[in-house]
This record gives sequence, structure tokens and C-alpha cells, in this order.
Amino acid sequence: MTIPMQQDYFLRNLLQKTQSEVKTKLREAFNDLENGIIVNNDLTLGEWMINWLEQYAKPSIRQSTYISYETYVRAHINPVIGQIKMKSLSVDTFQRFFNDKTKLGRLDGKGGLSSKTTKNLFMMIKTSMEQARELIIYVISLVKALYRLVAM
Repeated sequence: MTIPMQQDYFLRNLLQKTQSEVKTKLREAFNDLENGIIVNNDLTLGEWMINWLEQYAKPSIRQSTYISYETYVRAHINPVIGQIKMKSLSVDTFQRFFNDKTKLGRLDGKGGLSSKTTKNLFMMIKTSMEQARELIIYVISLVKALYRLVAM
């Protein structure tokens, strides 16, 4: 299962010229949901983190927090696990990431990240994953509701 880049992904892709075309697209989207395909099978963690940071976090956090988060994404997450596809992420992926960061995570190479930095990094990733989960639920609900309307 993967995470949509934007909430309106299905709306943009379901807009068609005729009602028949819309029904066909909705049936395809509903079938994708039934088969466990959400939106973008190739979305990586790095792409999601950048999108989450700009679209969801930035409007609601202080500038200093944004700068910290941007550093975490650019310097810690993306170089190490940013290329992993969202559909391939696992608890082990994150556990290894945090284990490595606590041992040798400092950017200057002088040991691991502090417990405060590790906690902040963890909370940021947790928040972004919760947002991704909410988007999945939103997209599933939207497609199912639209499908029921069209099927009437």
C-alpha cells in the first residue's frame, strides 16, 4: 500500500468529459482499492517527507521547528532511507535507522545523535506517518463514497 502525494489525486484523475467516463474511472479506482493499490506505487519516503514538510507541517509549525525538520529530512532521512518506497517500509527499517543514528548519526562524524535529537526525529517521522495514514483513510472513504453515488 502506498501514500498519495496529495488529497485531491483521485479528483484530478477522475474528472472526465462524460458521466460514463467518470463511472469507468471510479470503477477502476474502486478496484484498485480492493486490490490494495492506493495511489502512487513508486512514492519514496524521501518524496513523502518533503511533501509532508511543505504541505502539512510548515503551515502549522514555528520557523525554527521547520528549519530543524528540514535538516532532519535533508541530512538524516533522505541520504539513508529516503530512497525506500513507501510500500516497502517496515518497522525494521525504522529500527535500524534509529539504531544507526544513535551510534553514528552526527553530521560531524563524532558519534551518535543526542537523545533529544533522536526523540525529535522520531516524533517528526511519527507525525508524518500518521498524516500519511489519515490521507489513505481519506482517499479510501472518498473513492467508496463516490463509487456508491455513481453506482446508484
